[in-house]
Amino acid sequence: MIWDTEQETKLIIDEFVLELTCYACPEQYDIFVQGVQVGYARLRWGHFSVSVPDCSDDVVYEHDFRDGFGGCFANQQERLEYLTAACIEIRKHRLA
Repeated sequence: MIWDTEQETKLIIDEFVLELTCYACPEQYDIFVQGVQVGYARLRWGHFSVSVPDCSDDVVYEHDFRDGFGGCFANQQERLEYLTAACIEIRKHRLA
């Protein structure tokens, strides 16, 4: 994981560039590969979902946290874990 130093709004995981579009309630990201949007990730009401290629009904990954009010990740370790899982699922979807 590499944070872009410009206000920490871009995160790079492998070939994926995640652009933070909202930092809380929901915490959400547009996800790009080579400048093309390939995914959208959002954590709201304790539910993390990832859809492709953008905010749509084609959900490729979901996780429910025990906190139904959660609108952002608890810490950087949790953020990295779930955003990495999101990228892995997007990659699987793109290769299918």
